[in-house]
Amino acid sequence: MQRPPTITWRNVDHDPETEADVRRHIAQLDRVHPRLTGVDVMVERPHHSQGQGNLFRVRIDVHVPGDELVVNRDPREHHAREDLHVAIRDAFKAVRRQLRERGRVMRGEVKDHEEMAVGTVRTLSDEGGGYGFLVTPEGREVYFHHNAVKNATWEDVEVGAVVRFQEELGQQGAQAAVVLID
Repeated sequence: MQRPPTITWRNVDHDPETEADVRRHIAQLDRVHPRLTGVDVMVERPHHSQGQGNLFRVRIDVHVPGDELVVNRDPREHHAREDLHVAIRDAFKAVRRQLRERGRVMRGEVKDHEEMAVGTVRTLSDEGGGYGFLVTPEGREVYFHHNAVKNATWEDVEVGAVVRFQEELGQQGAQAAVVLID
């Protein structure tokens, strides 16, 4: 790694054991993708509400040459995480999956465009860096994150745009790992 990782704690009483857990996960990322240039981790307990108790949010920004991968495990979106270590584990698991997928794309192991599905952008949201839903010709909805868009910027994506995508199974169901704007 070109620069040391940063770990930020917000509204969380961090202890050496938790920090060691985060650093162990960071070391695993370095083995998944040896060309990491930096990792920034933010562990936060948002102001809690009466109905939800102590939930934790973990955001991980992984910098690789020419790109940045972001995982933001918000408890409202990804089933509440009341255990800090589970929240950390799940966020790093998602980052490792993204790094492996990126490696497959970079090595050309992901099949070319002719094997990709076709869909139309149905909805977009700028929350959490940007995400949206595609609809297939069969009417299925497929989630995609702004990091999945490979041949354009997030600002270039518009509702109604025809896209090609590579689908995978995510934690919440079908999601697009790679989205190419036609």
